[in-house]
Amino acid sequence: PAPASWQNESVGGVRVERLVALAGVGALSYSTYVLGSEALDATMVAQLGISRSKSVAAFGPFVTLLGLVYSTLLSNIYSFYLSRQSKILDDLFAETYAVRDLYEA
Repeated sequence: PAPASWQNESVGGVRVERLVALAGVGALSYSTYVLGSEALDATMVAQLGISRSKSVAAFGPFVTLLGLVYSTLLSNIYSFYLSRQSKILDDLFAETYAVRDLYEA
């Protein structure tokens, strides 16, 4: 028999392939956050002459608030699409089950 590939292995009931994909998405998200933060700093310094690290005391919490609002919006969008995808898969399962019942009858 051929040796099983690492993609078919599971850890705690979760396929290793999914864990690797999740780790990759997490690393990509963090990298995007870091690069976006640096781009925001560079733009604010160039356009407004304001540095987040050397600015007035209220600017840091304001940027933190914007990040919180942005994160909330992203989480709501993700939740919406996840629930929509779940509904689609549930309906697809119901249709498949109904077709199977008709086929077996």
